[in-house]
Amino acid sequence: MRYTPFGNHLILVIFCAIVMSGCSKLAEVDPPDNTITGEDAFNNYANANRAVMGVFRKMGGMSNVVCGGMSIFGDLYSGSAKVLDDDSEYQQFVSGLINPSNNTFRSIFWIRTYSLIGRINACLEGLGKSRGLTTAIRDQLIAECRFARALIYLNMSSIFGDVPYITSVSDYEYMQFQGRERVSMIDSFCLGDLLYAKQTLYDQATMVDYRVRPDKYCAMASLARLYLRKKEWQKAGEEATAIINSKKYQLEPLDDVFLTGSREAIFQLLPQHESNYAMEAMLIYPNNSRSPKIALSDSLLKLFTPGDKRRSHWVREETIDNRVCYCPYKFKKRFLHAAETLPSELTTVIRLAEIFLIRAESRLNLGDLPGARADLNVVRTRAGLEPVQTDMPAEEIKNLIERERLLELFTECGHSWFDLVRSGKVDVVMQQIKMNWDPRRRFWPIPQADLDANEYLVQTPGY
Repeated sequence: MRYTPFGNHLILVIFCAIVMSGCSKLAEVDPPDNTITGEDAFNNYANANRAVMGVFRKMGGMSNVVCGGMSIFGDLYSGSAKVLDDDSEYQQFVSGLINPSNNTFRSIFWIRTYSLIGRINACLEGLGKSRGLTTAIRDQLIAECRFARALIYLNMSSIFGDVPYITSVSDYEYMQFQGRERVSMIDSFCLGDLLYAKQTLYDQATMVDYRVRPDKYCAMASLARLYLRKKEWQKAGEEATAIINSKKYQLEPLDDVFLTGSREAIFQLLPQHESNYAMEAMLIYPNNSRSPKIALSDSLLKLFTPGDKRRSHWVREETIDNRVCYCPYKFKKRFLHAAETLPSELTTVIRLAEIFLIRAESRLNLGDLPGARADLNVVRTRAGLEPVQTDMPAEEIKNLIERERLLELFTECGHSWFDLVRSGKVDVVMQQIKMNWDPRRRFWPIPQADLDANEYLVQTPGY
């Protein structure tokens, strides 16, 4: 087990061959500043760094399309999880009938997300006009912001399909005049942001104990996700291979995967306040309660085979109103140490196990069955499972990759829903678990309040 507590100032020890003095300043992670006020906020390093890190602290400190809400509601919608109470706004995700007037839905997936986009754009505009930063520092901070923007929009387009693409503060202020941009264009914009981030961000992995600032490997992992979605198998595999071959990451024991300082983590998010826990933990066990709100579905539990250590390490048996249920238990510290003041677990947005599964899928689709089996076996071995049989045909390997992604990545950043849509099986699966499933509901609705306020927005078909 390896983690290091931190206080108000987290020092990431980064050694850069280029512009050593400028790069060393970027190693400091200051407490977030909740306000971004004009160009002066970006005319010195301390304020500029605080503003940019404030974006990531906000991202980790509230439910949005990247983490927290997406981790839970994505699994509810896909059928991988269920709600243990009668909360109607949560139950809409279980039924597959999201009401566009659902306030929880609007707050998490629209208001908070576009608020984050507004902060990112304010940072980008301020950094672009700054005359008080070195070129090296300014470019690094810009690259971090562009990575964050791509991360958000890739999920937004996966959830809603076409969405307003906001790139400036003025666009955000006049969002009621913005229509929906095509997914293909959003993919293109995100590709540009991620390629810039990959080229510009420093290689700082293994030089730090925390993975809470994006580096080039974060951009490469996000590129691998994008290429996978676009079925560009060769490119997805190349990005994954570069990350794996860097030897900067390694799979951790199952109980250590989500710890602060996990060597498996490629990108993690700090909570907004040091006394908080990972947002996923707070949603599963809300309001400092030991009574869970979320449990795993029977269909997901049935996928675990005997001997799978993920079943014993990441799932917890609970008894609620004389009912036995099995709850996500990847985050343990909040439950075990309610009085803990320093977060020893963090929301983990990208980790090495996912990268092996991305490469396995890429290799399979390129006809490299031995390579796909080898990557699957890396993940399966950690879980205590037998290796994939050498004579397993391609179709069975494909099904096994889908199952391994479900069992490895449940309640993490919406993977279960995104993977189901990407598999092409979404309608077959949803017709079995949702009454009166409408295939058009693979995309979620635009919140009604925002639709009413913007004549240029058109509702998602099916709502």
